[in-house]
Amino acid sequence: GRRFVLKVMHPARERSLIDFQCDALRHLAQTAPLLSLSRVQTTSTGKPVTLVPMPGREGGAMTERLVWMLSFVEGTPLAEARPQTDEMLLSLGRFLGSMNEGLNGFTHPASNRDFKWDLSRAEWALGSLQHIADPSRRDLVLRGLTLFRSHVVPSLPHLRRSVIHSDANDYNVLVNGPDAEPRQVTSVIDFGDM
Repeated sequence: GRRFVLKVMHPARERSLIDFQCDALRHLAQTAPLLSLSRVQTTSTGKPVTLVPMPGREGGAMTERLVWMLSFVEGTPLAEARPQTDEMLLSLGRFLGSMNEGLNGFTHPASNRDFKWDLSRAEWALGSLQHIADPSRRDLVLRGLTLFRSHVVPSLPHLRRSVIHSDANDYNVLVNGPDAEPRQVTSVIDFGDM
């Protein structure tokens, strides 16, 4: 009667990034126990992550894959929830605020990685402007990145910095069922982009 999510990682996935996610979820279980989040399930030997030999593509040579398991969290992706009410979106802000408060003080060596989705490192996009075909849109992005470089970058060393979920898109946010009143955000999944 219990459901789980088994995560089988790509062979190139760094172990430290899975450890980062597991440690963050365990930290949140302690600091924000009322939030409905997936819980890390351990192996019979008490490990959160293990290596499992698996065949390669199309019956190729065996490779070892990092495997870990989470408890399943019930919900409907926000993308599929209709209508999306102001109360539902307000509950998203409350949930993310509570989760970020729970992550306050959490640190992990893997959080200091070169990561394109880290908004404080947005300047990487300057090297990709040629992929924007419309000159007016390309100029708009260039203006935004120029303002970022001149106004934000000099302030970054003086701002607080912490680990956040960073990927609360409408497929990673779960809401309660269509019969619930009021419909609201009940969980967030996928901590891979912290």
